[in-house]
Amino acid sequence: MEERFNMEKSLEEMGYATQEKERECLSVKGSIAIWYAVDTFLDELGRPAGCVIENKGARVYEGKMPENQDALNRLLESLHIL
Repeated sequence: MEERFNMEKSLEEMGYATQEKERECLSVKGSIAIWYAVDTFLDELGRPAGCVIENKGARVYEGKMPENQDALNRLLESLHIL
């Protein structure tokens, strides 16, 4: 069985600091805030799979969480964050 992508671990390896939140997961680095496991999108098992990215408080992305490291890198590059 394929292991599920660990967004928290991946962001930590990229220098993001995990923040304590009640529902969504939040990682920050400088002016970038990335919420993941947001319940705006659900996966096939009903688990939260949404993602929101803010840059200097402005929302620059809202959609599904990346499914792997390459997808995360492409998303951050497209937003001029990586």
